[in-house]
Amino acid sequence: MQIGIVIHNLQLMDSPQTVKNILTLLSRENCINACLCGTMGKVAAIDAGLENLIEIEQVLKPSACIEALFRSNDLVCLLNHGRELQTGRIFGRIVVSHIQNPEQKPLIQIERPGCVDGELIAWNRAAELHIEKFSGLLNLISQPPLPVTSIEISDQGRRVLRRISTFPGANIMVEGFVVGKATSSEVALISQDGFLISMEGGVIKEQGIKILHNYEERVPVDMSRAWVKTAASRKKILKSAKTYQ
Repeated sequence: MQIGIVIHNLQLMDSPQTVKNILTLLSRENCINACLCGTMGKVAAIDAGLENLIEIEQVLKPSACIEALFRSNDLVCLLNHGRELQTGRIFGRIVVSHIQNPEQKPLIQIERPGCVDGELIAWNRAAELHIEKFSGLLNLISQPPLPVTSIEISDQGRRVLRRISTFPGANIMVEGFVVGKATSSEVALISQDGFLISMEGGVIKEQGIKILHNYEERVPVDMSRAWVKTAASRKKILKSAKTYQ
């Protein structure tokens, strides 16, 4: 079997042996095609001597990496190490929500490998056929897939409600601009005629909305196609950094 592996998160690069172990285990009976998404882990991958095992030249988002590997592999794995198990699960759910056809090939998330709470997530039905074998091979428990971000369009396309999963306190970003802050684990962004008008499960940041729509020019944004992501606030990132110093 040809297996594509998308490696995400700098922390995995800080544990190169974990990455090497997984690649070695999976390559015993399969052909491996591994790539590193983004740029943050490139230097660490070179320092760890992984550049001959992992494609590090392309700079793509995780969902784009997965879609590229779908075309040339029988199965794709998303290898990630979230700060906590829940954030890793949410990350996987967000990535899958950005894939145009997530059912195209089996897709399995390998989350927090090497940790006591590490797990596997089968993100589509096809992956469920392989999850038991992967669980035994990698010594990780398997979990059922989590609900993927949903988009509801009504009023003849004029109104869009986009639900996303996140964590309380996270910044909600649209097209790279912070438009609000989550107060719950489920947030709904609501737009009318291309303009973000409200947020359920979070607090709107008016300045971010103005920037998103280019102030007085009032440029509409198609919320059904916009790039939406969540991120920890700068304050929370600094607090985490101090914890690990």
